[in-house]
Amino acid sequence: MTVTADEIITAVHYEALRNKVSRILGTPTGSWSTGSIGTTAGYNQPVSAPVKLINDTITSTEWNAVRNDIIKCYVHQVGNEPQGVDELSEIIVGDTIDAATYNLFESVISTITAA
Repeated sequence: MTVTADEIITAVHYEALRNKVSRILGTPTGSWSTGSIGTTAGYNQPVSAPVKLINDTITSTEWNAVRNDIIKCYVHQVGNEPQGVDELSEIIVGDTIDAATYNLFESVISTITAA
């Protein structure tokens, strides 16, 4: 779910990222690419990013939990943390999650699923 520069990033966007990373990191439930029964996807590891409701405000701690979950998956697939253009900076209190930040999270998740 790529967003445009003028979009407001909401809990819906956060949950979209969280759901993608939880399918990779969490409990195996089927094939990532085909959804076929009998194959597994998911590292069976805890997801640190909490579930949020549509109207919730997402704190920097929660954004960083998603970030950290994404990094765990990336390291597992690629062997090191995202670097250069893929580097996911820590979110600091007061930071605005803008389209560039959100789309970078999406891009790194795409790299993970393609690996």
